[in-house]
Amino acid sequence: PDLPRDDPRWALALRGPDDELTALGQWMGVVGTRYINGPLGEWQRAVWEGWLWPRFVRYDYATWLLLALTTLLAARGLWHFSHLPWRAMGSAFRRWPEVGQVGLIALAVAAFYFTDNRAVILLIAGMLGLLFSWRYDLGLATVAFALPFYLQTKQFPGLQFSMVELMLLLCAALWWAKLAWQLWQRRGARGPLLRERLLPRDALDWAVIALVIVAALSLLWSLRFGVAAREFRVVVLESAIWYWLLRHSGLSAAQRWRVVDGLVLAGTLVSLYGLYQWLFTPNIIQAEGVRRILGTYLSPNNLALYLERVLPLTIAVALLAPSGPRRRRYGLAMLPMGLTLLLTFSRGAWLLGIPAMLLWLAWWGGARARRGALVVLAVGVLALLPFAATERFSTLINFNEGTWAIRRSLWRATINMLRDYPLTGVGMDNFLYLYRDQYILLDTPAWREPNLNHPHQIVLHFWVALGVPGLILLFGQQIAYWRTWLRQQRRLLANSAERALLIGLGASMAATIAHGLIDNSFFLVDLAFVWMLNLAVVAGLGEDREGR
Repeated sequence: PDLPRDDPRWALALRGPDDELTALGQWMGVVGTRYINGPLGEWQRAVWEGWLWPRFVRYDYATWLLLALTTLLAARGLWHFSHLPWRAMGSAFRRWPEVGQVGLIALAVAAFYFTDNRAVILLIAGMLGLLFSWRYDLGLATVAFALPFYLQTKQFPGLQFSMVELMLLLCAALWWAKLAWQLWQRRGARGPLLRERLLPRDALDWAVIALVIVAALSLLWSLRFGVAAREFRVVVLESAIWYWLLRHSGLSAAQRWRVVDGLVLAGTLVSLYGLYQWLFTPNIIQAEGVRRILGTYLSPNNLALYLERVLPLTIAVALLAPSGPRRRRYGLAMLPMGLTLLLTFSRGAWLLGIPAMLLWLAWWGGARARRGALVVLAVGVLALLPFAATERFSTLINFNEGTWAIRRSLWRATINMLRDYPLTGVGMDNFLYLYRDQYILLDTPAWREPNLNHPHQIVLHFWVALGVPGLILLFGQQIAYWRTWLRQQRRLLANSAERALLIGLGASMAATIAHGLIDNSFFLVDLAFVWMLNLAVVAGLGEDREGR
């Protein structure tokens, strides 16, 4: 309405500047009322059939002709696109310094996350797919890097996905595309490739498949299907796909190291960001006389759960691996991660997670690891001495009040819940609703925290989420893992980098189980993915293959 009368955009309006119907408005009126019953509809249909339709048909023919020409041009463009020297470009990209390859992928991932234009998003996704196809290990490393940022989602119309999901989807699509291409090339000898890529190899593979099946079946009896289905997708199914990609992509030892490097780099950056928060911003949790670091999480305890899975890898490699750039880098990464883990002031990490990882490293790493573990422990104690007079410290081992009393009440309530649902449990992510509305013990300190969404105990969590089958799976998977770990420990060279990584992964799982006795263990995106990475890398150590 504010346009000048001679502005050509009035031609696109249904009404003109004097509020009269334009030619377009009259035409739309005829078309819009031709299906109305009665005299008005008959008159409009007569106008349509006698005057407008013949002219519309002429435009229709022109439209079909333009569509055909566009299709031919698109086909020609695709033909030229497919005949570009992709293999030569991929070889040239792989000859770049690795820092350049990582930098280009990082720029593309950042552009993908911060861009809102759909056409540009598709273009960048295609570029990322191309880069990942040239360096598939860096694609998997990108997934590992994204884990502590899974709460930062990418928005689409009516939908939102974490970057973990989107990068995993891209890697999975490339995996299937590459498999299809290889099968087409090997028309006479497909059996070995199919067995290698699709069939389970050992008990760990079967344990992961069984977890997906049991979790899918649990949806049938979940009390709230929506939340259970979401947790099945983002925690169980996607982490199982992640495991399969790591285990069945034919990765070489160097390529597996790149994935671990991505995990360690993410832990380092999150730790540095957390230290910046603690020193310079109010974005921390002020409680019981201490300032607790959040990092990229909503709770300091969640940050602690993530870091205590990554920190053992850096300690083990820094102490036990042969001298080299990676050992120095992991040694440097250990410092901010260790300090940040301490400053989360997580009781579970202090009392269970950190002692378990250090004991494991000292037991299996030899004299050097024992000396290193003692040094790490001493430095940690000295770093915490300034906080010894705070309430957080005074209640650390007070098992009759505060957090410990709430935990005991929570476990009693969970056992009551399991008495009512002993075989099936209540379903994934259903615990909160039943606990808050029915099972919370209001005559205990538990009334202070009514919105707890899991039992804070690994055995109870698997049981209440997946029923007795989930409980059996937990123990079966752990047995398969530790048998594989011990077998790898016997066959790897004593002073090799792979053995150092193996000991670090064992320490990570030990910390996971120990802290899981009083907190979460698996049923969060980052925890599930690190769990599956641990299984896949332990199973794959020593399998030095060509990255096909």
